[in-house]
Amino acid sequence: MLSSSVLISLVGTVITAMVAAVIGFWLAKIRFKHDQLWQEKNGSYKRVISSVEAIRFWGEEVASGTHFLPTVDWFDGKPAQQFYAEALREISKQSVIGKVLLSQEFVDSLTELMIELFRERHEFLEARSGDPSYDDIAFGSHAAAVRDLVDAHIPKLIGLARKDLGA
Repeated sequence: MLSSSVLISLVGTVITAMVAAVIGFWLAKIRFKHDQLWQEKNGSYKRVISSVEAIRFWGEEVASGTHFLPTVDWFDGKPAQQFYAEALREISKQSVIGKVLLSQEFVDSLTELMIELFRERHEFLEARSGDPSYDDIAFGSHAAAVRDLVDAHIPKLIGLARKDLGA
């Protein structure tokens, strides 16, 4: 039979091991959730920044093509308008559902960019004259304005994303 001091020591060791295991499990669970959230945020930021860059690329390519400058004309196998529309759709979507994961500053800045892009598109559509040669040049100017809008916003968006991700 075990003496009471040995029994107390054994019970103490078992309880200490159980408490350590519970604390270790709890800390691992918290870390796992934090890592999962970080990965989701990182993915959302990547999708948004990629879409913003896609819009910039579209603006650069269309403006260059309209003014007979060299272009890459590579839109992932899609027509340029579809490429642009999909990127705009992703930005629009993330400005709403991004509020769940992304920082409020980032979402506000993204919304500001989106409003400016829609305003630019509206102004271009309103200014069309019906003369194909004039409208083609105006479309190139519109694309250059879109590119310039993105150029003005993208450094801030990247900075806010890096700040939120802790990078």
